[in-house]
Amino acid sequence: MQKGEIVWKPDADRVGASRLTEFANGLDFEALHESSVKSPEEFWRKVWSFCDVIGEQGERVIHKNEVLNDPSAEF
Repeated sequence: MQKGEIVWKPDADRVGASRLTEFANGLDFEALHESSVKSPEEFWRKVWSFCDVIGEQGERVIHKNEVLNDPSAEF
């Protein structure tokens, strides 16, 4: 096996039935990534809702490097 070699790829039916495809709602990976970068607050609110997370959502998304020397703030 070569570095970077794809060892498995799901067929179209499996991709179409995935929860990620359902969440993406017609967006391709690049568009989904772009929306997560351009509007992280909106993106993560949608993830929270879609995944039925139980808990308190908080008021905002922590931006990368907002809290210095805190690896948990990298998200």
